[in-house]
Order: sequence, then C-alpha cells, then structure tokens
Amino acid sequence: MIETDLLKERYDTGEKQKKLIEQVPVGRLGQPADIAGLVAYLASSWGDFICGQSVLVDGGRTQY
Repeated sequence: MIETDLLKERYDTGEKQKKLIEQVPVGRLGQPADIAGLVAYLASSWGDFICGQSVLVDGGRTQY
C-alpha cells in the first residue's frame, strides 16, 4: 500500500489507516520513493540481466 491521494481518499480516517498499517509487517505505508528506488535499480546497469519478473514492493504485506 503506497501512500497516495487515492489511498488517503479510500482510507480517510486515522482509524482506517491504522488498521491498514497493521497489515504491513514493516509497520508503515509505502512511499512513492519506495517504488522509485526499485525503478531506478531496474533502469540502471545493475538491472540489465533481470527479465520478466514480478517484484512486490509491499512491505511484506503479501506474506502477512
């Protein structure tokens, strides 16, 4: 869950956001910079040999 305007609309109270954060093992909502870091890595020469992968950037929520 990335903290965007849409997320803030759907989870418009502190209580709703708190319940959402409780589902994320790292204990916080994701930030756009968390996605940007992955994009920068994949666009760099370090990501040259990575093909056809799905990378989850969700703070461990999927494993929760």
